[in-house]
Amino acid sequence: MHKYQTISLHPGVKLQSKERTYEIVKVLGAGSYGITYLATATIPIGNISTTINFAIKEYFLSDSCYRGDDGITVHALPKEKSTVASNRIDFINEANRLKKICHKSRNIVSVNETFEANGTAYYVMEYLDGGNPTKCTEDEAISIVQQIADALEIIHQDGIIHMDLRPDNIVMKTTEKNGTYPVLIDFGISLYFDSKGKSETTLTIKGASPGYAPPEQVSRKCKFSPQYDIYALGAVLFYLCTGKTPPKASDISPDQTQLREVLDGRVSANVETAILNVMKPDAEERTRNIQKFRDDLMGVTVIPTLEISTKTLYLNNEKPQQSVNIDSNIDWTAYSDEGWCSLSKTTDSLLISVLKNSESGPRTCNIFINGVTEKISQSIQVNQSGEGTVVFHDDNTRKEQNRKKVYTGIGSLVLLACIVGLYIQTKPSSSSDSERIADSDSLYIAKQEISETLEPPIESHQSSSDQEVSPLPVNESNHEEETNASKFSRASMANDLTLMFSLAKDNYTKAYYPLSLMYFDKKDMVNARLWAQRSISANVNRAKATELLKRITSLSQGMTTSENVSDPTQSASSDNRNLDKQLNEALKDPLKGMTTLVKLALHEQFPPAYYPYAKQLLKSGKTDEAKELLRLSIENGANVSQAKELLETLEE
Repeated sequence: MHKYQTISLHPGVKLQSKERTYEIVKVLGAGSYGITYLATATIPIGNISTTINFAIKEYFLSDSCYRGDDGITVHALPKEKSTVASNRIDFINEANRLKKICHKSRNIVSVNETFEANGTAYYVMEYLDGGNPTKCTEDEAISIVQQIADALEIIHQDGIIHMDLRPDNIVMKTTEKNGTYPVLIDFGISLYFDSKGKSETTLTIKGASPGYAPPEQVSRKCKFSPQYDIYALGAVLFYLCTGKTPPKASDISPDQTQLREVLDGRVSANVETAILNVMKPDAEERTRNIQKFRDDLMGVTVIPTLEISTKTLYLNNEKPQQSVNIDSNIDWTAYSDEGWCSLSKTTDSLLISVLKNSESGPRTCNIFINGVTEKISQSIQVNQSGEGTVVFHDDNTRKEQNRKKVYTGIGSLVLLACIVGLYIQTKPSSSSDSERIADSDSLYIAKQEISETLEPPIESHQSSSDQEVSPLPVNESNHEEETNASKFSRASMANDLTLMFSLAKDNYTKAYYPLSLMYFDKKDMVNARLWAQRSISANVNRAKATELLKRITSLSQGMTTSENVSDPTQSASSDNRNLDKQLNEALKDPLKGMTTLVKLALHEQFPPAYYPYAKQLLKSGKTDEAKELLRLSIENGANVSQAKELLETLEE
């Protein structure tokens, strides 16, 4: 007897929705929150009717519900009515959310409709007949996991955490050409969060799948964290590559011996690194996003970057907040060293807000932005004017308005004359730094004792100790450019790689090509290639960088000498034929051959692989990287017409 036969609908039972009539065929699976059935429905197509298979999920809390005498109607236990009603709302919302996002990826199960009947709720999905994935080759495992990773990124962007990712909740779908691809199913215990990270779900976590849940999920410390699903993704890859269920999170030691012993010799170095990084017991040390997991999987070395749009802010009581753009490829945190300055973080920006400054003079604080997993940081100085001063920046319109207001009032003229007289009496004979600051047009201090209808631009030169002057807003871009130019000259003359890298990291584009040369001289071809490509992308020293890239490619492909090869031309031709063969095999199934394609394009620097790999990058939304590969393909004479056509389309 089927273990769910006593609580499930019997074969032949008909369910009526607004769209059609479904007939139950059998039970496909069941859990704490519902039962999934195979059902059929007759669909008219023109004058012809055809029978189509569907999967229908029925809301049924196994611990709180029972069937009526008809074997169909669902009732709640008297003490569980409120719980059943509340969770049913979540069940319906789950279906509606899936219906909204499933069209974004073929790797998310499709939902056709939702309806209520028989005292409960149902939603209808596509029927998947390919079964669950099992132990397979490494390329096949990577292909499956990469596609599920794409699906996870989509649901995470919509505030959904799956919470139960495991092989049983991945089903393969067969295509018309007998190919297969994975589909993520069963969102029964998923958690839903709004844009502020606040839970919209009343369902509680009732355990977790052993081996596929991180320690914090097992302990039910619930907050919005994609890391739950990312950990499970690594565990799924572990299973597909080894055929063994991953050890429980609580059984994995800090050195991960339990994982290493199983993985050793069974998987490539890249795959082992990806799995170990994503399944670290300590959440702070674990891979924090899907892109980093992909990079580890493909052996991509990414230089961490953390860039900010400004290093100095000037705020006042009229302008108490400002947003700063953060451009980074790593996770970061930020904090302020003063309580009157608060921060609000988004993915790529930081909103800085200050409380009202009731003091007479200005105040400053520092914002520190630090990489979470990388030792990289930035800082922002926040300057806020006080009640006694109002700071205006270099604004000619404001200056002219102030001048006109001054000269339209006799009272203001008298006051201005008095101040000028005071200035003449107290002005030092020698030129000082304070004079240069006061003489600058970059800052005006309007004393609030003056009527706000006049606001004359009064320059303060008082030297008494109690006179507070707001800090001068420096034209930071000019200052930084001069400083970087000086640093660049010094780094070039001294051949200082550390200083040159610092400039390049700060997006000083002139440093890209010299830095790539320095790495090339040190035989670090990975970083040499990276900065040469960035120089080309920035259109700085493009010709030189392109030539260097060709030299790097030649060395990467392996230059043999006449001592061990009698005919170098013949050897090179043989190597190319071998690479051509690998490329053709990879292109037969782009998903399974992705690892080979990446190796050919990035590690072997094989020009014919640039164009197909560029197309794969476009599918992942990496337009800039794709453009660069298309340019390299054209420059190296590979797939020229196709690459040109695609590049022109992208640049339109």
